Amino acid sequence: MTHTPQELGAWLRLSLTPGVGPESARRLLAAFGEPQAIFAQPKPL
Repeated sequence: MTHTPQELGAWLRLSLTPGVGPESARRLLAAFGEPQAIFAQPKPL
């Protein structure tokens, strides 16, 4: 499977996000599918 630079960047960003460990990342991916979808969510107020 080949990923675009944007997809790879989103995976890297997810893995380097402070406070997001393996379990949190699994839950986020289960809810949103791909890392790009996680980061596309609106920021909370």
